[in-house]
Amino acid sequence: MVVLLCAQAGAETPREAAQQLYKQGTLAYEAGDYERAHDRFQAAYMIEPLPQLLYNMGRALEALHRNLEAVDAYKAYLRGMPDDPERERLREHIKTLEPKITPPPVRAQLAPVVDEGARRRKKIAIVGGLIGGVAAVGLGLGLGLGLGLPAGPVYSPADVGPLRGTP
Repeated sequence: MVVLLCAQAGAETPREAAQQLYKQGTLAYEAGDYERAHDRFQAAYMIEPLPQLLYNMGRALEALHRNLEAVDAYKAYLRGMPDDPERERLREHIKTLEPKITPPPVRAQLAPVVDEGARRRKKIAIVGGLIGGVAAVGLGLGLGLGLGLPAGPVYSPADVGPLRGTP
């Protein structure tokens, strides 16, 4: 993956590739192409996991109105940069974004329609099938015994081969 990203960025070392992707992300951000900026910052982060790239991803995500992801990126940045002098300012900014987070759409779950008549017919069919099955087995055994046939399959040792020992 790193080799592929290096090749795409036109760089020879992973660090150069991350720097190239960062530059491409910055240019895309300045041009208002926030999706591309986010993708480039994220690719750079995959090569060189610097907290500053998380902040940049957050900025691009915020511009895309993907506030939940932006808040996550900012919080990850703060975890990676515990001594950032702008820490409190960013925390306050996160607090302003959190109310803007829209929850994912909730799918309404409808209660299943219960057809009592169908449920009753199903029970009758199951019981009827069991009774019919037991009757058929009994009839088959009765006919087999009455005709002098053995009650079950008969296998000779030659049919099934020798017993196998426990390994």
